Amino acid sequence: MNKLMIPLVSVDCNTYNHFPYIRQCLDGFMMQKTNFKFEVLIHDDASTDGTADIIREYEAKYPDIIKPIYQTENQYSKGVSISATYNWPRAQGKYIAICEGDDYWTDPYKLQKQVDFLEEHEEYSGCFHDVDIYIEDGIDAFPKQYQIEYERINQTKFSFNDFIMDGNMCHTCSVVVKNIDEDIFNKIGAYTGDYFFHLSNLRLGSYYRIIDKMAVYRVHHGGVFSCRKKENIENQILICEKQIQAYMYLLKSRYFQDYLDKSAIRKVKKILAGYYNEYRICLLRKKSIKQARHIAILQLQYCKYFDNIKEMVSVLITIILPVYYSNRIVAIYKNM
Repeated sequence: MNKLMIPLVSVDCNTYNHFPYIRQCLDGFMMQKTNFKFEVLIHDDASTDGTADIIREYEAKYPDIIKPIYQTENQYSKGVSISATYNWPRAQGKYIAICEGDDYWTDPYKLQKQVDFLEEHEEYSGCFHDVDIYIEDGIDAFPKQYQIEYERINQTKFSFNDFIMDGNMCHTCSVVVKNIDEDIFNKIGAYTGDYFFHLSNLRLGSYYRIIDKMAVYRVHHGGVFSCRKKENIENQILICEKQIQAYMYLLKSRYFQDYLDKSAIRKVKKILAGYYNEYRICLLRKKSIKQARHIAILQLQYCKYFDNIKEMVSVLITIILPVYYSNRIVAIYKNM
């Protein structure tokens, strides 16, 4: 096949009930001015609000670019990793750009700028940029984890350990990366998939930050993560299990051991201590006494990473007096 006919960039776009937003997202793709071919891989996860109808409209207009999958059953609710299962395997591009269906690009040269940089700097594994954040009316508090702050405002190079020590440093709608290792990502199995997606890529080279705002990250009530209300206990337990599994994989896998320095290992263990603590409290609230005691014993190995002495005391009480402590936890949450 003629190389000019093969997309250089594959855009990974996931949608679910994004009817008010998807047209703006698709327009952001189609306004891109590039000297290369790109494709837009859209996965609609059985939307019920007309999102799929708008995608079909664009598919009919741009059949060589817009390449959708329309689900009849919601896959996310089944625990399926959407991008890794449906979009990345069919990506033809050397690079993958990401934009969820409720976000959108604002600079027509966004892709060109990022690809130009990556083509000229092979030592980098990805490139991202700053974004504007749009908060819908009626949302009182914007979770801090979505406000990416740069302590060093002019910093442009971010390493694997930067992301370990400071967390996710980029919004998903700003990212272009080299085609990724799906196998490693699937083995991690994290709930916060985008963060571990970046860590798996950062093994291969740093990320470069372009200090331009070229996209909008939207915060709205229907977002998967944005302004998520307090999860029920079963969901919280699932999140803790997946995050513990992911961070343990990070510590033990041969794919990551060479990239973790002593400070990064300490940081990961501190994060694990936090998830074990949340897991234990959820089990106590659920009255799963035996499991809570088991988690408390596992948690002891991270005792030097506890934030305060109260945490150590609560772990010991869970082991020694689990029924009493369970009743206390339930009473506390009932009064909240």
